[in-house]
Amino acid sequence: MADRESVFSDQRVIDLLNDRFVALTGDDWYWRRQQDAIGEFHRQVTDQGPRGGGSGTRQGRYVFTADGRLLGFNNNRSPERLLAMLNQTLEEWQALPAEQRSPRDGAALVGSSAELELEPRFDRRLPEGVTVLRCWTRALEWDSAAQQWEACASAAESGGGRPAGAMAARDHLWLQAEELAALAEQFAALTDGETADLPERLGHRLARFHLVDNTRGEPPMWNSGDIRDWTWQWQRINADTARLTGSFDLATNDGSRSYRGHLDGELAWQPAAASGNGAARQLAALELRALGLHEGQGSYTPGARPGATPLAVVLELVPDPQPADRVPPQASRDLHGYWQAGINP
Repeated sequence: MADRESVFSDQRVIDLLNDRFVALTGDDWYWRRQQDAIGEFHRQVTDQGPRGGGSGTRQGRYVFTADGRLLGFNNNRSPERLLAMLNQTLEEWQALPAEQRSPRDGAALVGSSAELELEPRFDRRLPEGVTVLRCWTRALEWDSAAQQWEACASAAESGGGRPAGAMAARDHLWLQAEELAALAEQFAALTDGETADLPERLGHRLARFHLVDNTRGEPPMWNSGDIRDWTWQWQRINADTARLTGSFDLATNDGSRSYRGHLDGELAWQPAAASGNGAARQLAALELRALGLHEGQGSYTPGARPGATPLAVVLELVPDPQPADRVPPQASRDLHGYWQAGINP
């Protein structure tokens, strides 16, 4: 997270990458484990760098040719050092023979992502029929003059004293087709004004894996036992819309982390006439907001503000997922545990 703030927000880095490089990104946690073409190529490249040859992390920034020749490596938060590495690799690239600046005979040519044969246990392409919710997390502060919550001030506005994690963090929540169908069926059974509890398993997935402070990096997820109190309901407004409300109390046994607050939101279905059978109705819109006080940090999220401080999580429906919306949820590394959040510890 800090890298993206300090390095990839630098306009010089952005321009150089756009103009002179073919940029790609991926999750080293998956790639270094995958026993398939992507994993093999990843290891081929990273074995040439300072983090190769072992089973631990290989994360970093690599510049390489289409046939897997490593030209440069960098893994720090200095834009100047990254720019120096990128420019050095361009010089090395220009010095290569022409035949080495193109894929060699036998180099893999990758088509669409749907054509890739990935090791099934690490395949996190968006499953057929899964609905995507975009999740934004933001640290807040109280504006006493406006009497409302505001995003933490920028570095310029705060005189350079912006806390770590002041930018928004992004993740995705996945909703299975059968879960959506069950929601539609439950909604159809309600009368206008009636209130009902939403499914526990979906609620626990939201609580454990998405009501987390990921504004400074990869956060620890909540265990089932950390859910001290959880309520979330919907109230049918009319044939196509509902209001969502709830409250949550999440805390570890040792008291080192907690998040307590309230939920509210709105949901709308496509009109029944357009969807046909009620159980097959599709979402037209969904927005859910969580606002509460978060305290504590994890091994990979140091630098939290002291004490219990305001944190907001907003989820919104993605009607037509684009490539960036297909990034799997952070917690889906254990995909079975992600789907079964209300059962597994």
